[in-house]
Amino acid sequence: MVLVFQRSWQHDYVQKPGWTYSEENREEINSTLERGISLLIARGDVDERKIAVTGLSEGGEIAQWALSRGHVQYAAGIVSTQNAAPFDYYFLSQENRVMMRKVFGVQFTKDGPHGGVFDTMPPTRFVEHMNAPLLFNLPETEVLGAANTFVTMQEYGKPCEV
Repeated sequence: MVLVFQRSWQHDYVQKPGWTYSEENREEINSTLERGISLLIARGDVDERKIAVTGLSEGGEIAQWALSRGHVQYAAGIVSTQNAAPFDYYFLSQENRVMMRKVFGVQFTKDGPHGGVFDTMPPTRFVEHMNAPLLFNLPETEVLGAANTFVTMQEYGKPCEV
């Protein structure tokens, strides 16, 4: 069985001025996911030892959030996106750097990029909670951007593959 949900981030940006990728927003999405899983377990539709989480683009970021901060013990995770990290900022176009500052609350000082999504998004901040194997199914253009996550996981002895 596959539990799928999709929400349009474009809708959030257009319809909800000031909406951002906040920690509260991620927790709300993860809570919805966990309620759906709990319902399926309670109905006997799934074996709770065999639940994996996956996602593409924002769904991949949510999957990494669920693996690093959620309450479900997933059997595995598969993501098809890198996750926001300060390192990535240096590889963005000037237009995208401006967007990161305006929309996502990133600040840039002589010490480099920080704040905003870089304080709340990287799963590496919660690596000690990541126990499920994580497969990064990435295009070559995103492997470098995901390095912070998979190297941190390797350094902490967490199972991952790229």
